[in-house]
Amino acid sequence: MTRHSISLRFRLSAAAGGLAALAIVAALLATFGVGHALLLSDDAAGAQRRVDAYGTLSARVTEVVLTPADRRAGAEQAVLDDFGRIDQMIGADIASVGGDAARSRAAQGQVLGRMRGAFLRLTQDLAATTSDPAQRDAALNSFAQIFSPLMRDQVEYNNLRRDAALAALDQLRERMVFLSFAVVLAVASVLVVLYLTVIAPLMSRLSSATLAADLGPTDARPRLLPRGARDELGLLFARLNRTIARLDRRRAAVAADRAALETVVAERTVALEAVNARLAKTDEDRRRFFADVSHELRTPLTVILAEAELAAADCSPLTARSLATIRARAQRLNRRIEDLLRIARSENGQLELDPRPGDMDAVLDAALEDTRPLLMRAQFTVERHRNAAPVEVDPDWLRQILGGIIGNAVKHAGPGATLRVSSGTLAGQSFCEITDDGPGLPPDACPGMATRFASGSATAGSFGIGLSLARWVTEAQGGTLTLTSPVSGGRGFSARVALPCIGQTIQAVTQFRVSA
Repeated sequence: MTRHSISLRFRLSAAAGGLAALAIVAALLATFGVGHALLLSDDAAGAQRRVDAYGTLSARVTEVVLTPADRRAGAEQAVLDDFGRIDQMIGADIASVGGDAARSRAAQGQVLGRMRGAFLRLTQDLAATTSDPAQRDAALNSFAQIFSPLMRDQVEYNNLRRDAALAALDQLRERMVFLSFAVVLAVASVLVVLYLTVIAPLMSRLSSATLAADLGPTDARPRLLPRGARDELGLLFARLNRTIARLDRRRAAVAADRAALETVVAERTVALEAVNARLAKTDEDRRRFFADVSHELRTPLTVILAEAELAAADCSPLTARSLATIRARAQRLNRRIEDLLRIARSENGQLELDPRPGDMDAVLDAALEDTRPLLMRAQFTVERHRNAAPVEVDPDWLRQILGGIIGNAVKHAGPGATLRVSSGTLAGQSFCEITDDGPGLPPDACPGMATRFASGSATAGSFGIGLSLARWVTEAQGGTLTLTSPVSGGRGFSARVALPCIGQTIQAVTQFRVSA
């Protein structure tokens, strides 16, 4: 690399190294200062504790002198305990240092020993002179001449130690403040040098690059860096210049492709609008066809029903049975025509409902009657369980969706299956449940079966349009459609239509096989 590129990296590294070194120095100074301050504060606190202990010892000795002989034993033991505590303090003080300082501090123990010896002699003298006041006073004077100077020297020594430690703490604080200002000044100097030599030039060059980037096309832009600038940033800007040139060329190509695409989209949009218009016309023709066919079929059906009723008024029993069959088939065909019209209107987004109080069992029986030919051809066994309450429902729509569910069961359960058709009441709802014992569906397939164009298998054909219509009609009347599979033993499919009930329940159970 060139001298300029090395220079930029070197300046950044030098600045970072200088700041790191200053941070290390500051950390070392802080560690040293805190440690030394802790030692000095411990020394001052220890000296103060020893001064307090000597004060307590002096008071305890005075208490021994003033206490009567018969109660003096406890006071003497308290003094000896104070001697033991002071001796432990002196031992800890000696253990905290070494060398000459330890030998100097060991003299405190010798003085303490002399004080303890003087106190023991005093206790012996006081015990021996209980009846002679003159001897007692002589013993006390002799003790005071020895003990008091030693006590005064010890207290003065520890006071001097305490004052010296506190003075050293003040000096250490002043030195640390001075060194802290020195470190702060050094850091500020490094930052100023870094700004003047690295940051300010970089910001100037980046500002020039920003201004150049805000101009027009690439051929109108000036150079991002002055000539001769060949550090890392200069190499980056050179690469950016080349990248911008490539992007401009690609942008021009994309603009051309976009113009061509917009032309194609406009052409396809015109064609799609034409197709949509044709589809709308076809849908309108389909709905009109359903309406026309239904009208044309209902007119002759009405005539057939009327003529059958007239003929049945005066005919033989055999002819009456034939006319009844004709009338039933015509009525079923009329219902089928109405069903086709309702489906056509629902596919156009219209759902015409005529809810009224009705018997769910009667509607379910009508659906079974409509699907009887399918059940006969498939040789189904039908189990019928009744326990329903009256509901507010459109009976024609309910009959149609129940018939569609039965038709799906016939299609997918297979010949000879058993169909369980039950009705009941649960939690304020009256329901119809249609269950077959066919192969069923995987459990994860049930939630999507009531959507349009869903299918139970790849080859099963249209399984879901009837279920989606059934869910729409059921929910529009305040009810629910629930699909379950498998039902038992990994087989079976169940569909339950539940609607709010409005009356008391009736109960009955029947079973029959569909036959001719």
